[in-house]
Amino acid sequence: MMKISKILTTAAALLLTGAVSAQNQEMDKFVDGLMSRMTLHEKIGQLNLQVAGDITTGQAQDSEVSGKIKAGEIGGVFNLKGVDKIKALQKLAVEKSRLGIPLLVGMDVIHGYETIFPIPFALSCSWDLNAIERAAQIAAKEATADGINWVFSPMVDICIDARWGRISEGNGEDPYLGSRIAEAMIRGYQGDYSSNANVMACLKHFALYGAVEAGRDYNTIDMSRLRMYNQYLEPYRAAVKAGTGSVMTSFNLVDYVPATANKWLLEDVLRNQWKFDGFVVTDYGSIGEMLSHGVGGSLKDCSAAALNAGTDMDMCSMGFIGTLEQSVKDGTVSEEAINILRHEKTQARHLHGRKPRRGKAHCCRDLCAAEERQVFAAAEETGQDSADRPAGRHPRQLGRHMVRGLHSRQIPDTEGRNGARAGRKG
Repeated sequence: MMKISKILTTAAALLLTGAVSAQNQEMDKFVDGLMSRMTLHEKIGQLNLQVAGDITTGQAQDSEVSGKIKAGEIGGVFNLKGVDKIKALQKLAVEKSRLGIPLLVGMDVIHGYETIFPIPFALSCSWDLNAIERAAQIAAKEATADGINWVFSPMVDICIDARWGRISEGNGEDPYLGSRIAEAMIRGYQGDYSSNANVMACLKHFALYGAVEAGRDYNTIDMSRLRMYNQYLEPYRAAVKAGTGSVMTSFNLVDYVPATANKWLLEDVLRNQWKFDGFVVTDYGSIGEMLSHGVGGSLKDCSAAALNAGTDMDMCSMGFIGTLEQSVKDGTVSEEAINILRHEKTQARHLHGRKPRRGKAHCCRDLCAAEERQVFAAAEETGQDSADRPAGRHPRQLGRHMVRGLHSRQIPDTEGRNGARAGRKG
């Protein structure tokens, strides 16, 4: 397995054209040749993911991140919005760096891009898998129109403790429902890689992020592996089987080892048991945060531990780019480990020819038909597709509703009266 080759295969897909089978062979040949020309520093650079920062259109070459892109020290950027800004950075990568390798461009597309849908927790309450899949399709269509080729979604962490704030980004406590939603969102984002509107998904957060003790974010998790498999791991497995192109590690400990450096999770479970052959990225700065968990005495130690456990891309810690060359010299990490492939070619192919489909940044707002947005406006109110609603009926007229909470008295009923004063029952 060759770690850099899979990342480069993704980049090569940005450049090559042709029929799928011919394209696969061409990409293999291209990546092999590219690998032979790369320095160790450039290989490590492809494992470095950074925030793009505030790129002013026309001034991209003067930004801090641009210098690293031109030096081949960044393989991807994220949270940059706007087709002109993204195009400017891609132009730097392709035209100004020594090897011309395009960037992965990621974004936290959680419940829509320009069209904003209900939060994932609310969507899960609908049990409408077709609507959830369609929401992911629309988000992918709009994001790719801006030049984004990677979304940090879906989050499939099971949570049974409502004190955990990130529960709003997940699908609740049921592993069966969470698994079906994971599959639907992967299908919606990635499709079959045949469309320029497909985007690479990133399953997160592997693993057990929602099971932290007392609902305290980043806290430890201590449970039997039997419970892990029965209650928490199944939605991750479902997303892997559905073909997710990438996986993001979680911040927490699992068996008192940080997930980012947990070989049992990343190799034994993810790759060997579930046969995942995409790539693994850390969450924001999580290699550096391993120090807070008492792992290693330095960022260099943590970076080597993460790489050797199966982590492929460092988000924002600057650990890989800053320390791995020295780790190779002192034998802590082998250059072969840095070369290990993590990007499967099927995940790479969807980036083939990736470019904004329209010439202006605002055009992504106009890509989805009005009737599609109306469907999801209805889904937000009722938890069901408007196609299933009897003609002429307002959502509140479909049946009895329980309205609870601090502000429930402020919600009028369908005849304009205050629900509580009117004496409605749940």
